[in-house]
Amino acid sequence: MLHGMGLTVGLINEQERPDRDQYIEVNYQNIPEDWHSQYEKVSDKEFFHSHPYDYGSVMHYPMTARGIYKDAFEVRQPLVDAKKIGKMKRLSVLDIDKINNLYKME
Repeated sequence: MLHGMGLTVGLINEQERPDRDQYIEVNYQNIPEDWHSQYEKVSDKEFFHSHPYDYGSVMHYPMTARGIYKDAFEVRQPLVDAKKIGKMKRLSVLDIDKINNLYKME
């Protein structure tokens, strides 16, 4: 539910960031073709956040999201607990800050 609300207020899926290849490696061969668009990067022009990549964002899909035989992506950062990605029940600090920036709130 929070993920859908994030999209409604203007957030994007974290795995669609233009710099995401530094943080995850998408395994397109493990994702049904009709779901490839959920993993396509947005252009630099569409991406306006200056926040660090947020593995704890409610806007991040879990590793297993639509993975056919194995995970849809792999984490490039060894210290990240990959099992927690995409399973957050609350907005992260960065999610809140992004929303505040979108609507110029303090």
